Amino acid sequence: PLYHPPHHAIRDILALALTQILVCVMASQTSSRKEEKETGLLASYQSLLQSRPLLTKALSAAFINALAELLGQLIRARKGNSAPLGERLRRLFAFAVWGCGGAAPLFHWWFARLEGITAKPECDGIAKVVYKTSVHQLLFGPSFLIVNLIAVNFLQNGNPAAAYQNMKQVYFNALPTMFRVFTPVQLANLSIVPLQYRVLVTNAAGLVWNLYLSLTT
Repeated sequence: PLYHPPHHAIRDILALALTQILVCVMASQTSSRKEEKETGLLASYQSLLQSRPLLTKALSAAFINALAELLGQLIRARKGNSAPLGERLRRLFAFAVWGCGGAAPLFHWWFARLEGITAKPECDGIAKVVYKTSVHQLLFGPSFLIVNLIAVNFLQNGNPAAAYQNMKQVYFNALPTMFRVFTPVQLANLSIVPLQYRVLVTNAAGLVWNLYLSLTT
């Protein structure tokens, strides 16, 4: 059976998403403007992002997805809905593998492709940002959600037919939430965040998104 969080919990999740987006965008924009050599964790991440961009994004997504599922398990446990250990481990595995092998590579490819798709000389400024966001949300987003839901369920249970049926059950409830969470994310992401950091910002918002999926699937 599906666990449906109360409406106020979903509002709290969305509020957390917007706060997290703002922090990530500001951090990315600030770091991109610095000319001096940076030290510490951010510098190491930037170095890995330049030398091994896809691997860095994939491992980041795996960690963030697994963290989201772990938080979801803790919330369900507090509600008295804790699953057996084997199921919890399978869910952690599924979310991590999907982030590493599915979501991150797809976003890595898509954001580069999106620049070419939306490279119209007559479209500039805010109009171009709205155009790019619309293409992302209406073309990529709904199809990505289908693959996301099927893949995570299949990785848990190994049954493609059951994964497809689960996707049909969840899809039309998850789609409006995806639009609410990721429309402001991508408006900011596609307007002021450098291309190399866009997967990172999407992954950061993905913490909240995958927490929502953890609580509803």
